[in-house]
Amino acid sequence: MNKRYLNTFVVLFCIELLTGIIYMRTGQWVFKPQWKLDTIVGSLIHLVWMVMIFSPTIYGFVLWHLKNQHRQMAIIQDKNNKFESLFLQNSSAIIVLDPTGKPLRCNPMFQRVSGYTLEEFRAMDHTALQDMLQYEKWAGYMQQAIQGEDVGEFEVSLKTKNGQTRMLTNSIIPMNKFQQIGGYYVVMRDITDTRQAQLRIWRMAHIDELTTLCNRRTFTDHLKTALEFAEIQSRKLGVLFIDLDGFKTLNDGLGHSVGDGLLRVVGQRINDCIVEIDGDSVVARFGGDEFAVLLPSIDNVSVPIFVAERILATIQPPCSVSGYELSIGASIGIAIYPVSGDSSDSLLQSAGQAMYNAKRNGRNRYEIHLPSMQQATYSRLKVENDLRRAVHIGNEFFVEYQPQVDIRTGQIVSAEALVRWQHPLLGRVPPIDFIPVAEDIGLIGKIGEIVLRTVCEQIRSWKNHNIPAVPIGINVSASELSEDHFVEKFGYTLQRFHVAPELIAIEITETSLMKNEQKARAAIYEFRNMGIKVFIDDFGQGYNSLGMLKHLSLDYLKIDRAFVSNIQNSLIDRSIVSTLISLAHFNQWKVVAEGVETLENLQVLAEENCDLYQGYFFSPPLSAQELENKSVENPLQFQLSGYRN
Repeated sequence: MNKRYLNTFVVLFCIELLTGIIYMRTGQWVFKPQWKLDTIVGSLIHLVWMVMIFSPTIYGFVLWHLKNQHRQMAIIQDKNNKFESLFLQNSSAIIVLDPTGKPLRCNPMFQRVSGYTLEEFRAMDHTALQDMLQYEKWAGYMQQAIQGEDVGEFEVSLKTKNGQTRMLTNSIIPMNKFQQIGGYYVVMRDITDTRQAQLRIWRMAHIDELTTLCNRRTFTDHLKTALEFAEIQSRKLGVLFIDLDGFKTLNDGLGHSVGDGLLRVVGQRINDCIVEIDGDSVVARFGGDEFAVLLPSIDNVSVPIFVAERILATIQPPCSVSGYELSIGASIGIAIYPVSGDSSDSLLQSAGQAMYNAKRNGRNRYEIHLPSMQQATYSRLKVENDLRRAVHIGNEFFVEYQPQVDIRTGQIVSAEALVRWQHPLLGRVPPIDFIPVAEDIGLIGKIGEIVLRTVCEQIRSWKNHNIPAVPIGINVSASELSEDHFVEKFGYTLQRFHVAPELIAIEITETSLMKNEQKARAAIYEFRNMGIKVFIDDFGQGYNSLGMLKHLSLDYLKIDRAFVSNIQNSLIDRSIVSTLISLAHFNQWKVVAEGVETLENLQVLAEENCDLYQGYFFSPPLSAQELENKSVENPLQFQLSGYRN
């Protein structure tokens, strides 16, 4: 038996025995001698009876009470052990404060988060705590807790021992003791990583990562807000849409890392320029090489014009990127609220239209949106839709042929195939109105296939009717030259229609060569190996014409009409033409002059020893039947050996 229980039993027995003795003494005092004689035996019996009857009950109750008390103490001790384990091993940082807010304890997690040891934490005074925590905010919540108010979860930033800042959510839990607050537990959960992840997500949604400027979404939000204020205050606002000129060529030629570096420089220059002019303005990168500027409050149109001029002047100076000295221009479109639109979408669309107009008008300039541009955009969209439909149907396109004539003999020696579009409602659409559109929307290759099939069918028809044929030149675009297996597909079409390669020539513009010189050079090599003649068309329009000649294997060089139309009056044009003819003949190429419209043009070309010419002086583009008739008027010994059976 437990010693504590035994001691209790002895004490109780003694108390009971003493009670019996007092009982006997009281009897003696009351009843005198009779008590001893008459009741001594009865008293002894009564005493034994009390001990036998009541002691087990009393002792049993005492034993139960002591055992229950022991059990409760064990539970309390277990709870204390568990709480201590929870305190020490908790994933949240926990500190214990006295009722005045003085630090008493902290768990290991708080030590890891803050960098302070338990001793350093206990030694902190008011100033040290204020330095570690956002004390004003945190102390306010502590004051609420001290006053007995319910304090919800709140955030503070904690400055660690090594100077870093951690974000924490806090809960203050009072410690109640004897109906009084004996201190506070402050449970802190580190949410720094969560907040940083949220910040990264926010930046991804609102900030352009490359330039750190606003992105399109944020710019649009600012624009919508600015429009609301402009409407309330009856003020104007301006939107500038900026697109860099020639960036794609630079980016493809020097690599994306150089292109990204240039975009960063340009973005910084635009932002610095705008901040200097108007700190309330917003600059954004929309993606690629496109930027936008919001001028939220302007008095008149002169303000965005001034800004556009400053931007053009700011981004033009050369900058050093990855060892390259680079210089670039920009085309800027300006839209004004409410003239150019009354919504964010309409203003951005109007600014974009004006920007494209600036590119068409020479680049490195700005254009202000005018209502007439809306009609131009609508017309462009209509052309695109109708062009897609026409390519799908196929029978709205037809081919005309412009003869190419030998200057010495006057005979037709070849012809250029020119595609035409007969619109069911608009009639004949000029090539200048649909060829650039087809190139922009990626349909020029489909149109080229239609032209090639039409020419092959015509040559086969001439053969079936025993009509002499001349080689036909077919224009090939830059996008077609960039296609994989383009030459292979071209040759397959010739085989399918049984057309000899000698009766087909390809005409490639100089600008097309510039866009992908390596692929173009490989395609030219394959075409010439097949026996197909190669013309370089519109030579002289590009900016690196002479430098390309030594790398190309050609048959014909076509001089652009810009040098021919006034050759009889311009000594410079004549000198250029003469030089090109000499250079071509030195490389054993023949020369074709385009755009010959007068006898004077032709006479000068003959004097300069040009080989062939084409133009309205001899004939405009003709139908196949008209070309046959023209050939009869100017007889020629046609080479039929090129046909294949």
